[in-house]
Order: sequence, then C-alpha cells, then structure tokens
Amino acid sequence: MTILYNPDWKKQGNTYTLTNGVLLGIVKSQVTRDYKWEVYAIEGGPVLHSGISPDHIAAMNQVEKLLGYFYFVEMEYQMQKSCRCGSCTEPTGKWLVYSRDDTINEKFSSESEAINWILEKHGEGK
Repeated sequence: MTILYNPDWKKQGNTYTLTNGVLLGIVKSQVTRDYKWEVYAIEGGPVLHSGISPDHIAAMNQVEKLLGYFYFVEMEYQMQKSCRCGSCTEPTGKWLVYSRDDTINEKFSSESEAINWILEKHGEGK
C-alpha cells in the first residue's frame, strides 16, 4: 500500500470524486440533504464500502480513510508581528506533517523532507 497525503478531490455538479490509483471514492449530495458515499475498485465491480453521512465533510473523511489518505503536508504560517486584525499571516519556511487523528504533528525544513519522513516511517513494509 502506498502512503498517500493531501487528497485532491474533484467536483462535478453535486458529486465529489477521489482516487488512490486502485480505488475510487464518490461523495454525492442527496435530495434528503445528506451525503451518500461509496468506494469502488477502479477496474469495476460491486461497491466495496458505502454509507450515508449528515454532511459532506464527514462523508469525505470516511472516503479518505478508506482510500488511505491519513496524512497532510502543508507549509507552516505565523501571524505577522505588526498585524492588528488577527488574520495577516506569513510563511515560516517550515513544513508541517500531521495526521487525520492528530497523533502525528511534525515540523520539517522542506516539503521533500516532510514527504520522505512519511514514506520512511509509515510507508510500505512498516
């Protein structure tokens, strides 16, 4: 299994799709104002997992877990020293790795260093 990070959802109409190269996840808004989610094998076949969630974030989180998207890599920001409104930020030059369940919160000097850490600590064969 390849470790995946930063899910890239595609939206078309009221349907969101996500893939990991092997599985396809679909989240679709329903008339009843909840969201149906399903996970299929890309090469076809029956639904492997499915469910209904009260909002699209919960549905997307469920699909991300099933597809293996447990980690996020993003640039760290801090508030500007002269900011008075509380919303002015600037990059620190560091990169953060965190997990969906907040059990991993690491800081790195570069994006590639952060990605390599994920692959070393949580990649195939670990």
